[in-house]
Amino acid sequence: MSNLENKIIEFYKGQTLSEAQYRKLTRSSTPRPLWSAPLRYAAVAMLVIGVAGVFWAYQSYQQSQHWQAYAQEVAFNHLKGLDSDFQTSNIAELNQKMPKLNFELSLPASIQSNYELLGGRYCSIDNRMASQLKLKNQRDEIVTLYVLKSEPKEQVDRQLWVDSTYIQLWNENAALYVLASRHEIPALGD
Repeated sequence: MSNLENKIIEFYKGQTLSEAQYRKLTRSSTPRPLWSAPLRYAAVAMLVIGVAGVFWAYQSYQQSQHWQAYAQEVAFNHLKGLDSDFQTSNIAELNQKMPKLNFELSLPASIQSNYELLGGRYCSIDNRMASQLKLKNQRDEIVTLYVLKSEPKEQVDRQLWVDSTYIQLWNENAALYVLASRHEIPALGD
């Protein structure tokens, strides 16, 4: 060590703090919170709201994808144009001819007043038993109505296009109705 370094060390060894200086330093050295309590609470609340928002957006996206998949399957079946296995214009008669359904077929009033029932057949949508009803409107256009037993928490009221097919999905009378047409139709749900 050099002579200068030794002198500096000796000088500072002899230095002491006064009682007032010591108190001032120890008082200012106690850690203070970075944010005040209200700011911390607000930050936590914003974080919780943000996480809930992301969760809700993800759930909405998944539900949208679910109904999009239904609509695609319905559009595919509709475009096949399969004939009805049971030719009838009477829904009660169709119920008798389709005993494998785990629900009773009923036509919403909006369908009864605008369409004529031509017949039906069994089908499935997303591996669920359904009926595929062939209907004709006043302009002699054929539309297909799919009827499934509505599941708990399965609420939908949606209209969308899948390729060249207009699809409406809605719940009514404990059933899920999916209507497929080549033309846009005013909303039919209740």
